[in-house]
Amino acid sequence: MKPYSETYLAASTAPAATTDSLGRHIRWQILLALVGLVLLGVLLGFSTYTVETVTVPDHGGVYREGVAGPPQYLNPLLCQASATDEDLCALLYRGLTKIDKQGRVVPDLAQAWTVENGLIYTFRLRDDQFWHDGEPITADDVLFTMGVLQDPELVALPDLASLWRTVTVEKLDDYSVRFSLREPFTPFMDYTSIGLLPEHIWAGTPANVLASSPLTEMPIGSGPMRVADIKSDHIALEPSPFTGARPPYLSGLQLKYYPDHPSLFAAFDAGEIDGISQILPTELPAAAARDDLQLFSSVESSYVSI
Repeated sequence: MKPYSETYLAASTAPAATTDSLGRHIRWQILLALVGLVLLGVLLGFSTYTVETVTVPDHGGVYREGVAGPPQYLNPLLCQASATDEDLCALLYRGLTKIDKQGRVVPDLAQAWTVENGLIYTFRLRDDQFWHDGEPITADDVLFTMGVLQDPELVALPDLASLWRTVTVEKLDDYSVRFSLREPFTPFMDYTSIGLLPEHIWAGTPANVLASSPLTEMPIGSGPMRVADIKSDHIALEPSPFTGARPPYLSGLQLKYYPDHPSLFAAFDAGEIDGISQILPTELPAAAARDDLQLFSSVESSYVSI
């Protein structure tokens, strides 16, 4: 009987051992499945976060840039000969149109226009635009600006002045103007991006003293930035309160003047300014040695007079 009993006990304990092993196996599978689900949730959440998160600019901060020498003309009719002057005028003034990043002519102070036979251009100005002093921008400002450009006493770029002196300018109403050309001129729309001058500020100033007028010391424009302060060594700009629904992100911009490029780069290297317009070949080794700078090269076009 003893062998039978031992055989029975051995046989009767075998199923119990199998059930316990199977239970442990199932528990491990459940545990692994739960861990997998947790990891999958983390990965999906991270993937969703990286796809849906978009970096956007924030308002505030003052950008300081340095240039070699002060600007010459803070006047949109005279600033085309200098890159610094042009950059400042682009911030201070606006035209009927502007050139976008793709090189297309798009509306600015004008909301729409029509062209007839390539000769007659009729512009409708927006009626919600203002100068930096709060005065409204109207067709009178357009007529005044083009009248100054047509004045033979004005010393401006020859192609700019010579074009406008062949154009007839008419005021149709307070917010409409018409330009009549003698013959079709395909690039004409590009010329309508020139910044306008406020008639109520400049009226009575002879064209031949435009460059030296005291009015240039604190210019009034219609651009996104306006002059907050001008000193012998810098100009400070601030957002205009009349920019509309999209004010500049910067709370201020300072352009500091230096006597030459070596002193300009030294100021940049010392952290006195945040950016410079150009790095000369002699300054490249020092710039390349900085870990916080990335250097890029590009081809720059220029005019050569013959």
